[in-house]
Amino acid sequence: FEGPDGSGKTSTLNLIKKERNQKDNILDRFIGSMIVYGTVFKRYSKLDIKKQYSDDGLFDLYFDPVLIYLWSPTRILIERLEKNGHEKIDKKILKKELTEFDRYYEKCSYKYKLKVNTSKNSQKKVVKKIIKFLKCHKI
Repeated sequence: FEGPDGSGKTSTLNLIKKERNQKDNILDRFIGSMIVYGTVFKRYSKLDIKKQYSDDGLFDLYFDPVLIYLWSPTRILIERLEKNGHEKIDKKILKKELTEFDRYYEKCSYKYKLKVNTSKNSQKKVVKKIIKFLKCHKI
């Protein structure tokens, strides 16, 4: 699961685990988040980012992972974060994060990818979409 804070990753993955009887190895953030946050906060050089994309490609080659990218518009994410008492997030930074997550999603070589707008769907519908996607691809 990848996506910015407030997109519903942790809640959704917990429901997926329960729904699928813990049969999946699910990660809440992985190489994609390292690439995104490394880019947004300038933690890595362009060469470091390129290497992480290479590592992501190797992960894809050996494990055949599924990328579930959860997102919502900036305004919704800010509302959710404020409601949960999260530290204040700069709107410009959050927009940059969303742009970088979109870029990662498009560039990611994984065979199985699903992008879900969690602001347009109830949590139940998000879970149903993901379960349907996994069943459709026999994952």
